[in-house]
Amino acid sequence: KTAVIYSPVDYELYHQLSPERVKKIGFLGRLDYIKGFDILIPAMNHIWERYPDITLHIAGREVNYKWPEIRDRFHGPVYYHGYLNHDQVIDFLKDMDLGVLPSKGSEMTSRALLEWWSSAKPVIASRVGIFPELIEHKKNGYLISPENSDELTEAIIFFIKNPEFLKTTGMWGLNKVKIELSFKVFSDNLKKIL
Repeated sequence: KTAVIYSPVDYELYHQLSPERVKKIGFLGRLDYIKGFDILIPAMNHIWERYPDITLHIAGREVNYKWPEIRDRFHGPVYYHGYLNHDQVIDFLKDMDLGVLPSKGSEMTSRALLEWWSSAKPVIASRVGIFPELIEHKKNGYLISPENSDELTEAIIFFIKNPEFLKTTGMWGLNKVKIELSFKVFSDNLKKIL
């Protein structure tokens, strides 16, 4: 028999504020090729053609990309917050309405997904790594094909046009964390295996 024990998150530390509509889109992760910036950039540029007031906020360590190298490829209001410590991440997520995780690969674990959910915020993620195992499409998140900027654009527009899904999707994510991904569940499962 095989058991999967997912990394836990202390969801009680986060501000659980469900958004009313999409005004701020957040990206939480390192500035790395694998994280899907070549998908995020064209998707956001298409969004800004129709919704120029929506802002994109990026937080994470510079790895393969330096912020000045990619800043001018975005054609709308984008803000880089740099690397954030844990308390700053909690505050960053509190202010966002929608999270995007357009990774091209990797994601064998994803702290960012659990942090978005702990904040009761909906998430759009690629079907890579752990994401399709944890995310139920249009229930606790929205799944897109990896390396598909058109699908990312469509997913963002879906949440813009259906604001009721912002709240329900975020709350389903929070419930998943509480029921399956808390530290108590993690320790109970680990004790069973040991």
